[in-house]
Amino acid sequence: MSFLARNFFGQARPSLSRQAASTSAWGIRHKSSSATANTTVASGSASSESAPPTHYRITLRRSGIGMPEKINHSLQGLGLKKRLQSVYRPIGPDMAGAILAVKELVHVENVRRLHEADQMLLSDEEAIWVNEMGEIVDPGKAAKKAPRGYKIVGNVVSELRDQEIKTALQHKQP
Repeated sequence: MSFLARNFFGQARPSLSRQAASTSAWGIRHKSSSATANTTVASGSASSESAPPTHYRITLRRSGIGMPEKINHSLQGLGLKKRLQSVYRPIGPDMAGAILAVKELVHVENVRRLHEADQMLLSDEEAIWVNEMGEIVDPGKAAKKAPRGYKIVGNVVSELRDQEIKTALQHKQP
């Protein structure tokens, strides 16, 4: 039996398991990158205590103008209308299929909500989203708003309300 045939049929390296080894197009066996990745992911997730991603962050990078009607319907189904618009969809096989239909036009990132008590009641637009490394990818709707532009320092009309505002400001300051 030739060297190539032995490698192709798995007789050359009995030390590698069948799951951890795969055969390339040339018949040479090598360690599978997926087996290595599985051990890396498992060891990495054990060390970090962050929750796994729960949603896809889908951003429309290229316009659907001039694309076939099927692709435009897929973009509408995902909720993407404008370029550089991002939407959040739960991870699942149906969403993966919809994303696969428009994969040339979108950028996809796995994210999760920031787990805090006040964040759980917010809608997807207002929530703070964090990627797998714990970095904030979307600070939410409140962070995108312009500042109010003024600061309330007192009330000229009502003396009682003026005192309430001033005591509240004193308690806020450290």
